[in-house]
Amino acid sequence: MATRLCEAKNVPEHIRYVTDFLEHGKYFDTDMVEICYADEEEKRKGPFDRVRIYTEKRVYTICVSGVDAKHPRGAVIGFMANRAPRPGETWTRGSDIRDGSLDKDTLSKLLLDILSCEMLPVKPDIQPIAVEEAPTGPAL
Repeated sequence: MATRLCEAKNVPEHIRYVTDFLEHGKYFDTDMVEICYADEEEKRKGPFDRVRIYTEKRVYTICVSGVDAKHPRGAVIGFMANRAPRPGETWTRGSDIRDGSLDKDTLSKLLLDILSCEMLPVKPDIQPIAVEEAPTGPAL
C-alpha cells in the first residue's frame, strides 16, 4: 500500500523518523515523497517499509526497519533507480546508495548521496584553441 506523505496518517515511528528528517531540511516537497508499507508476504523477507522520493529523472527508495532482534538500532537501506532508460537501452539503471543504522548520521549521508545524484554536471572552463589578436598597424 502506498500513500503520499502529505496524506499519511498514523505513520509508524521508524518511518516518521525518516520523513521528519526530510521535512526538517525542506529538501523535498511532500507531494514527491511516498510511503509504502510492507505487506505480510514482504515482511517475511525482511521487516522493511519504504519511503520513496520522486524527482524528475530518478526514484530513490529508502527501506526502513524499526527496532527488532536483527536490527537493534533500526536499519536504513537506500537505492536509486533512473525513471527512464538511457538512449539505446531498454532497461533502467539503478544503484545502491548509503545504508546503515537508523540515525541522523546515516540519514545525512544518504541525503548527500541523493543530492550528489541530482546535481547537474558543471562544464569545465574551456580554453580557446587560438586567440585572435586585433590587427596592428598605422591608424587611419
